[in-house]
Amino acid sequence: LAVKLGAPIYIPKELFSELACKVIGLGGPEDRASMKISPSQASSWRLPKTPTQFLERAEKAREEEELRQQAQQKPIWQLKASDIRDMSVEQLRYVLQAAAIPSRRSDTKEELVARILPEMDEVERRIVLVEAAVRNEEYTEAAMLQQTQSRRGTLAELIVQAVQEERYYDAAALQEEYEVLTMARADLTQEEGSYDPYLDADDWYIRDLQRIQKKRQQRQQPPP
Repeated sequence: LAVKLGAPIYIPKELFSELACKVIGLGGPEDRASMKISPSQASSWRLPKTPTQFLERAEKAREEEELRQQAQQKPIWQLKASDIRDMSVEQLRYVLQAAAIPSRRSDTKEELVARILPEMDEVERRIVLVEAAVRNEEYTEAAMLQQTQSRRGTLAELIVQAVQEERYYDAAALQEEYEVLTMARADLTQEEGSYDPYLDADDWYIRDLQRIQKKRQQRQQPPP
C-alpha cells in the first residue's frame, strides 16, 4: 500500500509486528481476491486465503492493541477496584505483562486478579477482596476484612458516604486527610502495620508541605 501510494505509512510497532507479512501477489487491478501471502511466513499467516480474511485479522490485531493500551494506561499500583472489576481477561494479562509479572494462558480471571492483588494499593485491594467474599457468600470473611481495614480505608468509605449524602464540605475535608495519609505512606501496596512505621512520614510534616505548596500556588496566581 505504501508503494502504491508513494508515501510512508506509520503504525504502532506492536501492530506492525502482528501484521507484517510477505505478499507475493496482489491480483489484477479490478480484483484483489487472488492476493497471495508467501507460504514461507509463519503458519498463523498462512491462514488468510482472501483479502477479507486478511482484513479480519488486521481488525482483530487493532482491537487487541486498543485493549492493551487501555489496560496499561495506569501503573499497576494505581489501579482501582472498579478497574479490576471492569477489565476482561485479556486486559488483565496486559496489566501483568506491563508489570513483568508472569501468567499462564490457562489462568482464569480470578487467578489473574490474584496475581495483581499484591501490587495494588492496599485500600483498593481490600475492596476487591471484600467484593469477592460477598460474591462467594463468605460474609464472615467480608466483615473481618472491613473491620481490619487501615485508616486510609476507613476514610475512603467515609468520603463515599459523605458524597452520597451530599455533605460535600465534609467530603472535601475527609479527602484532604486521606491525601495526607497517602503522601505519608512509604509503600501503599503494603498493609498498614506490616512494616516499620518509622519508614512513613509524620502527618504534621506532610501538612506543612501542603501548606507551603498552597501558598506558593497562590503567589503564582495572577491578580484579579
